[in-house]
Amino acid sequence: MNPSTRYPRMISRRSLIASGILALGATAGIAVPLATRGSFYPGTMVSEADISELSMDEARQVLQAHFADFEAEAIDYVFEDQQWTASLADLGYRIDYDATLEAAYKHGRDGGVFDRYTGVLVSTDQARYPVVFTQEEGTLPTFLEQIGPEIKGAARDARIYLSEGSVRVLDNRDGRQLDVDSAVQETRAAIPAATRSTVELTTLPVISQITSDDLEPIRQQAETLISSALTIVAGDTRWTVPTDMLIHALVLPEEGELSAPYLDQDALAEGMQDIVDEMYTPPVNAVVGWDDGPYAVENDTPGQEVDVDALTAALAETAASPDDRSLNLPLKDVSADVRADNLAELGITTFLAEGSSSFAGSSEARAENVRVSAEHVTHTLIPPGENCSFNDSLGPISLDNGFVEGKIIKGEWIESDLGGGACQASTTVFRAALYAGLPFVEWNPHSFRLAFYEADGSEPGIDAAIYQPNNEWEWELDLIFTNPTDSWMLMEMTTEGDTAITSLYGTPTGYDVDVTVPYISDPIKPDGPLEKVDDKLQKGDRQQITTAADGYKVIMHRKVTREGEVISDVDFVSNYQPQRETWLIGPGTKRQFPDDPDADATEEAQ
Repeated sequence: MNPSTRYPRMISRRSLIASGILALGATAGIAVPLATRGSFYPGTMVSEADISELSMDEARQVLQAHFADFEAEAIDYVFEDQQWTASLADLGYRIDYDATLEAAYKHGRDGGVFDRYTGVLVSTDQARYPVVFTQEEGTLPTFLEQIGPEIKGAARDARIYLSEGSVRVLDNRDGRQLDVDSAVQETRAAIPAATRSTVELTTLPVISQITSDDLEPIRQQAETLISSALTIVAGDTRWTVPTDMLIHALVLPEEGELSAPYLDQDALAEGMQDIVDEMYTPPVNAVVGWDDGPYAVENDTPGQEVDVDALTAALAETAASPDDRSLNLPLKDVSADVRADNLAELGITTFLAEGSSSFAGSSEARAENVRVSAEHVTHTLIPPGENCSFNDSLGPISLDNGFVEGKIIKGEWIESDLGGGACQASTTVFRAALYAGLPFVEWNPHSFRLAFYEADGSEPGIDAAIYQPNNEWEWELDLIFTNPTDSWMLMEMTTEGDTAITSLYGTPTGYDVDVTVPYISDPIKPDGPLEKVDDKLQKGDRQQITTAADGYKVIMHRKVTREGEVISDVDFVSNYQPQRETWLIGPGTKRQFPDDPDADATEEAQ
């Protein structure tokens, strides 16, 4: 029988699909099937992830979820019983989801119309697309090189170290090191599978580069440096540099180096500070006077100090010797800032201002203290930009410095104390600095308005009080002003008869100084008289100390300008207290002023 008549002719599969296409074409036209517009064709896979018929966003979410574990733990590196797990990012890799999805989206779309419709009408075989990666060069080798030192049995160079005051050597050891190149190749081969993989690490043999024998001479040198104490000699004086200090300063070569050991000079210098302080002799500036220019009243005296650099170098050299462990202390001269040979460099070229006051009518003791104060204050030099303290220039008010007992203000009372009259000198200095336009750091008016400071016709409010405490609970009062220039200043003070004069010299300031006539308030009347028992008097004795005087508020104003620019604009305010009449009385003397609120009831009864 003819097969063609015996069996119905089988319609080929391709013919069937073609018929379907023709049927669809009759209604929808030749176009991309609606069912797959914007979606992946059936059978589309990325690695093991099926993204068939998903939109682009849905496919991205599927892939990110699918590869999340792989991104977190991409490769397990193993060596014997050690293991290290690396993320994809650790190795410098990143999944390029955009590129991966773009490649997979071409499935079913890169053929003709027949192929595209075939994907809709008949289920095709799966098409697997690889994951596309980006790679950051250098990250993978760097990661593996960090693992290398953790490989058990790694080689070790000999190393020198300090332990319990002794220098020792840790022996070298031959070993092995990670074969980074091999690990890189295996990693790069495993990554494209996009699934967690294991890479077996291999090693290469390594021979130690620095041996114990190499370090032994260095160890001996280091041991010598700290073997025993050193002795520093200066005349009959000796100092010991203990081994602890040498050990603290010892510097050994770093691991992998064969450099010589040494003593750190900064550490040695730190340990020598007590000697440096003890041996320092400060230089003494030249005493400078003025005679149409600065001149040296007394020459300068150089100081002396330890040459620290030479000392630390000598210590290091001496420590390297196992025999003689002593050295001489190196010293060097220290030049004074102000010397007879550099006066022209100080910038003291002109007269700046003068202040004066009269101490006529002072007691012999007070007048003597004014003259002694002037002798101490004169020739004071003020460095550029520095402050001048009257108390520092004056020095201690003491018998050794020539001061005698005079009258001072103490609270409500005028009392006898060493140095009474020094305020006449501070007032004179204040006036010179005031008229020179110099800024003040500290200024204190007197408690009472005193006739002494107006005896030469000066207005009230142009005085300055100072006090050097006798007790720790008392406050110091000082007069401090500033040299605002870039040159030195010279302060001279003399007494001519009953007049004290202070002169200031320096570089021209260009200041215009305007000191106004002070404002004086209405008088403030004092309270009644005061009486105080003095054990030096006899019973019935009475001695008047002060007479009553009114108090005032005085405001003096100073304005300093230079070429029209205001440098300072300051009020100097003096709150002068009213001064009560005061009396000293002998013990048991009947008080004449029983209404005195300060009277002591026990003394009254006597």
